[in-house]
Amino acid sequence: MLPLLCQRAALDPDRPYFLLIDEINRGNVPRIFGELLLLLEADKRGPAHALRLPYAPPDAPRFFVPDNLYVIGTLNLADRSLSPLDYALRRRFAFVELGPQFGAPLRRFLAARQVPAALVEQLCTRMAALNQAIADDPELGSDFVIGHSYFCQLPAQAKEAAQWLKLIVKQEIGPLLSDYWREQPATAAAQLRKLLA
Repeated sequence: MLPLLCQRAALDPDRPYFLLIDEINRGNVPRIFGELLLLLEADKRGPAHALRLPYAPPDAPRFFVPDNLYVIGTLNLADRSLSPLDYALRRRFAFVELGPQFGAPLRRFLAARQVPAALVEQLCTRMAALNQAIADDPELGSDFVIGHSYFCQLPAQAKEAAQWLKLIVKQEIGPLLSDYWREQPATAAAQLRKLLA
């Protein structure tokens, strides 16, 4: 897929092209990129650094990654079951942290969908406080804060918003807190009570 996208981008140099690889740290990096890993480096892009791919026919043109192709990989640092990201991959990507957004954008999103203002305030304030507690916990830290995506699939009717929120907290956030504080069930229970108060 990447070679085809590179060829297409090379034929259209005035337009940016993007390849998004979700949860790149779950993939097999050599299988995803193969010999292209070298060509992703900023100083190895363009026709001057073109090379022949190992499995290409002998008469195939040399291959390169054009400057107008942007490869974006997402990853979740909280997944401790994954091995650390390969250093070769770290050298080829810039890293930008995207944290949970329980501020103005989420408030506007929820208000535009007729979620009552008091419920929006409760949700955002309590989730911000919970995330601060998670970030401050030395066993967890900021990689484990809870994202706003839990609250983006709203009920069909605005009048169901309070029940919708309660179900998310009980069925999704609660079990996550129990897992986070497995050795401290009282802490998990206390945090859940604060969310449901």
